[in-house]
Amino acid sequence: MGLLRFLLSLPLYLLRGIGWLLSHILGRIAWQPPGWLRAIWHGLVRLGASMRARPGRAAGVIAAVLVLSFSGWFGYKAWRDRPKPIEEKPAALKSYAPMLTGYDDTTHTLVVHPLRVEFTRAAAPLALVGKTVTAGITMQPELAGTWTWLNDRELQFMPKDDWPIGQAYDVRFDPAQAFAPHVKVDKDRLNF
Repeated sequence: MGLLRFLLSLPLYLLRGIGWLLSHILGRIAWQPPGWLRAIWHGLVRLGASMRARPGRAAGVIAAVLVLSFSGWFGYKAWRDRPKPIEEKPAALKSYAPMLTGYDDTTHTLVVHPLRVEFTRAAAPLALVGKTVTAGITMQPELAGTWTWLNDRELQFMPKDDWPIGQAYDVRFDPAQAFAPHVKVDKDRLNF
């Protein structure tokens, strides 16, 4: 039993020895608490005295503080972990410039290829799928032709005549008219 007591008190003896050694090296160090710390300490002493004087009231206040703390904590956790709405990525568009105009030897006619625009997900208004688009798309410089939604993800422009050689085009979409109302598209213009 004496050995166990010695082993348990060994850290205390070591601390006292270190304190004795430091006091001989550095001298005596006196510390006085600041005024705000003394004010807090005196406030805690008064609080303890009032809690001992009215234990029922103190227990009620402590219970109310605990209930409010736990409800606030669980309310915060519920708010933090609430389901968040799924934000869809905007549909990306990719354009395929028209291939060179060809010539059909059997019918002796030009074969004009359309400009194709593909979207990564459905972007067409359902009422316009398979139909001609009349509003919401502008091309600079203007070129006669028709815009058509082939399906809900593919849009094409077929010029009335052949494509001019070496001409650069800028196509702009008005998202409110060209696409379905709930669809967001990453960019509203393309160049080819």
